[in-house]
Amino acid sequence: MFTVDEENEKNDELDGYILKERIGSGSFSIVYTSTNLHNQKNYAVKVINKERVFGDALDRLLRESKLLKSISHPNIISLFDVKCK
Repeated sequence: MFTVDEENEKNDELDGYILKERIGSGSFSIVYTSTNLHNQKNYAVKVINKERVFGDALDRLLRESKLLKSISHPNIISLFDVKCK
């Protein structure tokens, strides 16, 4: 999950990931397929537009990401990385 001030476009590089196809979106985020430039593995990257997050929502998202990163279960996706800018 990344937080940025403006939406990224397809094939942009973002902190070691190449953003590819847009696969989903919500009120304050867009999810892309991506490739990690260091290990060439494919990931989903959620890009959060900080301009659309109000109040303590960003803090809640970061707490949620810490919790998700600590969980290992076959029916729950794994969180590998979180960055804020």
